[in-house]
Parts: sequence; C-alpha cells; structure tokens
Amino acid sequence: MGSVKLSSKQLFSIMVLFELGSSIVVGLGMEAKQDAWITILIGMCGGFILFFVYASLFKRYPDIPLSEYAQKIIGKWPGKIIAILYSIYFIYIAARVLRDFGELIVTSTLSKTPLLVINILISVVILYGALLGIEVIGRSAEIFFVIVMCLGIIFIGLILLSNLFHIENLQPVLENGWSPVLQTAFPLVLTFPFGEMIVFTMFLPFLNEKRDGQKTGMYAILLSGIILTITVIFQIGVMGAYQAASSTFPLLDTIGKVNIQDIIQRLDPIAILILMIGGFIKIIIFLLGSAISLSTAFSIKKWKVLMGIITCVALIASILIERNYLEHIQIGLNVVPYYVHPPFQIGIPLLLFLVMHFKNWRAQK
Repeated sequence: MGSVKLSSKQLFSIMVLFELGSSIVVGLGMEAKQDAWITILIGMCGGFILFFVYASLFKRYPDIPLSEYAQKIIGKWPGKIIAILYSIYFIYIAARVLRDFGELIVTSTLSKTPLLVINILISVVILYGALLGIEVIGRSAEIFFVIVMCLGIIFIGLILLSNLFHIENLQPVLENGWSPVLQTAFPLVLTFPFGEMIVFTMFLPFLNEKRDGQKTGMYAILLSGIILTITVIFQIGVMGAYQAASSTFPLLDTIGKVNIQDIIQRLDPIAILILMIGGFIKIIIFLLGSAISLSTAFSIKKWKVLMGIITCVALIASILIERNYLEHIQIGLNVVPYYVHPPFQIGIPLLLFLVMHFKNWRAQK
C-alpha cells in the first residue's frame, strides 16, 4: 500500500464517519443523565490533547505508521511487540463494533435471523470494501459524508416539526454537580470515541499533504463532537434522561417517534441506513489498521490473505466475546474504557512521545 494516497477531504470524511460509527448508536455519556451533552464536550477537549500526541509522532515520522516508528523509538523487538498488540487491539474493537451493528439489525428489523448470519453478511461486505483499498474507501466516504449530514439535518427538522423536543428534559443542568459529569467524561467518553483516533496513526502516512495531518484530525474531532452533542441533546429532549439512558438504541427510538400528520412516519429504516454507513467505515478502518500494523512490522506481502484472516478472526470474535447483548454493553461501558482502551490510546503513545523527545533532547545536547 506504499503508493496509496488520500486527500485531506477524504481523510476528514473517513474520520468523521468513523467517530460517529457506533458512538451514535448507543447512548453516549448517558450515565450523566441530562448532563450527557456536557460530558461529550469535555471528552472532545481531551480528544484534542490525545490527537496532538498522535500528530506529534506523525510529524517526526511522516512516512511510516506507528507500527514502524515504534521500532525506531524503543527498539526493533519491543516495537514489533507493540505492533502485534495494536493489531490484536484493533481486531478486538472491530469485533465489538461488528457485534453492535449485528445486534442493531437483529433487534430492529430481522428479529428471526441468527446474529451469526447477519455478521457473516456484514463481514463479506466489509472484506470486499477493505480489499478495494483505502483510496476507494476515501472517495466513498466523501459521498457518504454528504448523505449523512443532509439526512441528519432533515431528521432534526422533522423532530422539531413533530413537537417532540422538550427543552425542560435537559434541566436542571449540573443537578448533581460536576462529579458525575467528569467521571463519565474520563475515561468513558474520552476513550470512546475520541481516543479511538489512535487507529489513524496507521493511515496518516497516506496523506497527500503531510502538513495537513494534525489540522484534519482536529477538525474531524471538533465536528464529530458537535454532532454527537446535538444528537444526545435531541435524544434527551425527546425521550427524557432516564428513558434515553435505559434505551438500547436511543437514536433509533428518537427517530421512530417522528409522526407528521400520519404521513411522515416509520423512518427507522432510513435511520438504520445512516447508522450502518458509520459502522461499516469504522469496522473497515480498524481491520485495515490491524493489517497495516502487522504487514509493515513483519514485511508481510500477501495483503489480501492477511486481510481475509483478520476479518474472519473479527467475525468469530464478534460472536464469542459475550453471551448476550446486555453483557456486551456492560463490558463495553464498564471494562473496555477503563482497562482496554487506556494502554493503547494513552499509555503507549505517551511513552513513545516522551522517549522520542528525550532522544531528541540528548541528541541536541
């Protein structure tokens, strides 16, 4: 994939759709009840700091992914171990996202279809998209981005026209103080979805204009943070904080309430289409990131075979990781953000960042 190139607009579109991904499906930050929107804004600010670290490493090594410059910073074999760990991490998160969207389809439209069948079909489409390459994904993302934004604006208008939104559902603000807001923002909202931008350390070297890497990522975090904030505000405004927090798919339930003169209603299928676009992008990026991490660290040439194996592993893991969706959500909210995400999103990048600057300082001395 050495000759592959992405424009800043393509990368921006991919990043925004990736960030929305599964985070727009579940109720993000709902542990803070009516203050959930504040947790997203705080988490977004933390996301800026994390991406600054990722971008600083990229500026020092603009032509190679994290899996390669880790070897230059801390040594060949420790760097290869990090590449393997990141590959496993990306596969695991891809499997979780695949489970999210498989459950979404089973719950909302195909209740009698086995989850395994749904996930196999999704995986086939994802593998096909991944094999087309990141350039094709980038061009597709530009189109999907416009579609998602336009439909999102239309849905907001329809919700307002239906008189479903009640501003009082967002009050009182900070009823229980800052403590629950900050506890939800760190690490839950910080690591999901903003910290997941770590996967783009594998894709930044493909940028046409290297100097746009940090700016593109920051703008993507800003826009996705604003969209997620607006989404949560409307979920709470329509359903109320407690109902939104207890809903399995609050966005779907919110849009499902739209009814204008018994003519415009039952918009769930369109909403699912929007959600699936972000889901496909997110899963493909994680699986491609895993493949890039392994192939660059170990000079693997059989790209398509590697991609097929990684996709199959993610598919199997998506079925086996938890017994049911309730357990899946509980682990996703109470285990992954605290014990799985931080080492890969914060710990290792910060270690590489500090060692890199220490080496530069010693060299200058």
